[in-house]
Amino acid sequence: MSETDAEARRNQEQAVRATDGRVPKRRGLATRQRLLDATRTELGKRAYRFLTVADIAREAETSPSTFYQYFPRIDLAIFELAQEVIRDKSRLTVIVQDASWTGADSRAAARRLAEEFLSFWEEHRAVLKAVDILMGEGDDRFYEARVSVLSELSSAFEAQVEEGGVDLAPPGDAKAVGAVLVSMLAHVAAFEPGLTSRGYSREALESVMADIIASMMQGGTNAHTT
Repeated sequence: MSETDAEARRNQEQAVRATDGRVPKRRGLATRQRLLDATRTELGKRAYRFLTVADIAREAETSPSTFYQYFPRIDLAIFELAQEVIRDKSRLTVIVQDASWTGADSRAAARRLAEEFLSFWEEHRAVLKAVDILMGEGDDRFYEARVSVLSELSSAFEAQVEEGGVDLAPPGDAKAVGAVLVSMLAHVAAFEPGLTSRGYSREALESVMADIIASMMQGGTNAHTT
């Protein structure tokens, strides 16, 4: 671990507090993380509205009272999990930032992004579903968290369009390109289980999304290559 990474970890540990205001030591931090992992696991088994502290404590092999030492409510644990999702988003952004969006390279980069986006969403699906529910109930914290997951990727598309001088066809601005491409990726990823259950293969979904992304990043030209 680099000195910078070690310092960031120390700062994060110091920022974490138990519900009584104490700063947990290493053992307490491990317990807190085990409770977060258990919350994520349980969200994958049942809908957020049917999740109880007892479920989480049982999965974490601890007691409900231990859960309450770190999280007064389940939604606060989910908010922490949402922060983990936000921190993981850079794996998507870097693909857009490092890609060459010309010719066959554009199609290859678009395919990598489509594959990685679906994998990212699948890994975080349970948390993202809960975030959507809480956002829909008017909780601004979860609205901001949901936006944060995708805004950096949208901005990366926007920057690449502007830097590459893409002549959009049909006409549109770079910000709109980013917003539309990210919205497409998120919508397909969110509904992938239903689509695949109806016979649409994941490979086909990735391929079509890659064609659309590459085409837009090249100004709307046909980017498909065999």
